[in-house]
Amino acid sequence: MRKYFLLSAVALLTATNANAGSNTYNVEAQAKVALSTKAECTTWDWGTIYLTDLNITDLSLSSDYDGKVTASGADANKFTNIGGHSPAECEWNLAYSPTSLIVPNEVQLVGNAMSNMMLTNIEMDTDGSLMGTLKLGEDYAMAGYSEELTYKGSFVMTALY
Repeated sequence: MRKYFLLSAVALLTATNANAGSNTYNVEAQAKVALSTKAECTTWDWGTIYLTDLNITDLSLSSDYDGKVTASGADANKFTNIGGHSPAECEWNLAYSPTSLIVPNEVQLVGNAMSNMMLTNIEMDTDGSLMGTLKLGEDYAMAGYSEELTYKGSFVMTALY
């Protein structure tokens, strides 16, 4: 009896499922190609940011279309002034302005001490002026430095007409 039980157990383990099947699926793919028009944009210069304390964990500077900068966040009281700020101005090679803009959610600006700032909320006015928010936060590591640090970055934007 034991012999037949072992043989039947081995037979069950080695048996394949005869009901197995296969399915096929149709996948569609598409792409569009459009002519891109060049734009010339000036450098978006946030200038020199003056702070009363370099130990910053939550500070956001928002620039409007006119270049006015306002501070917000837990460390907004450490912001005193900004000098030399000029928003980017873009000129298009068309007779009309774009209707919308595709930009990244965040643009990392890297400092010469390997610290970071983030540029977010990027928008464009109908006259081609860019506005957005510069975030100084946990990755901003200027505490302990006595020299000015420069932060740089770039991004690609796509204008839709």
